[in-house]
Amino acid sequence: MGTDFIVSPGLKLVTQFDAMERVWGGQRSDVDVADPHGAGTRAEAENISMRKIYIDYTSPVGLFKVGYMEDYVFGTVFADRGNGPTTGQIQYFIQKGPFTAFVGYAKEVDLSASAVTPTSLTDNDYDSYRIAGIYNFKGGEAGALFLWNRNATAKASSFPDPFLQNAFVLDPYVKAKIGPVALQAEAQYCSVMQ
Repeated sequence: MGTDFIVSPGLKLVTQFDAMERVWGGQRSDVDVADPHGAGTRAEAENISMRKIYIDYTSPVGLFKVGYMEDYVFGTVFADRGNGPTTGQIQYFIQKGPFTAFVGYAKEVDLSASAVTPTSLTDNDYDSYRIAGIYNFKGGEAGALFLWNRNATAKASSFPDPFLQNAFVLDPYVKAKIGPVALQAEAQYCSVMQ
C-alpha cells in the first residue's frame, strides 16, 4: 500500500508498506534475517513492512527528499537497486533550465555505538556520498554521478584483517531517441582503496 499525504502543494509525506505477507493467523517465520526489501527482519515483515517513508519538499531553492527510500536509482536501469533494500537518505535537487544538479547522502549500514548497542567501537558505518549532474536535450538526456562509498563495517574486525574501504565510482549515462530507435548507455568506473 502506498499513500502520499499532501500537507500543502509543495510538501508531502510519501509512504509505502506491505501488510500481512503471510496466511492470516498463521505462524510467523522462524527465520530472523534482514528483510531484503525494507526495514526490520523477515519475521517482522510478515506482519507490516515499511518499504519507504520520506518527506518530499519542493522549496523555492530546490527539491528536498529526506527519509527512508529506494537506494541508488540513477540513469538507466543498469546497476540500479530500485527494487532492492531501502536506506535512510537526504537528497537535494536543483534545476536551472535543462540542467539538474543533485547532492545526496545515504546511510547504508549503521553500526555506531549507542545505548542500544554498547561497545567501545565508534564509526563502523557504511556511508555513501553522492553528487550528480543531468542535462536534458531534445530527444534525450545525459548525466554523470560521482559516488564516494565509505565502508567501515569491517574496521574493527579481527578476521582476517580489519580494514576501512573507500570506493569511488563514476557513473555516466545517456538516453536518446533517434527517430523510432531508443538508445541507452551507461558505464561505471570504480576505484577501491583499503
